[in-house]
Amino acid sequence: MNSARSRILGGIHFQFASEQAAHSGEAIGRFVARNWLLPNETLPRLVMERFSDGRLAIRIHGPPGIAYDLERTTDFRSWALEWSGVGRPGGEAVFVSVEVQGAAFFRLVTPEQD
Repeated sequence: MNSARSRILGGIHFQFASEQAAHSGEAIGRFVARNWLLPNETLPRLVMERFSDGRLAIRIHGPPGIAYDLERTTDFRSWALEWSGVGRPGGEAVFVSVEVQGAAFFRLVTPEQD
């Protein structure tokens, strides 16, 4: 914060810009910690969000290097493979976008669980 203060006093930045930058940085940090820095015991984790156009975004958080299959069903008897992938370095979220018509249920499995 001292370097920001010196730029303000030097006329390079305004005080409100420094305050907004600090506020934005804290908000970004909270978002990253809540969505990507997850404890390993909570992984894998599946988060679903619906877009305004009706598509469903499914975020998969998991340990790097682990293979996953995302399966879908409407009756809990037959499951169809919707997506396959591997957890990226750092446990980064993997985004999967699917179109959903009516009710559908999803499960995340590792191929060795089949």
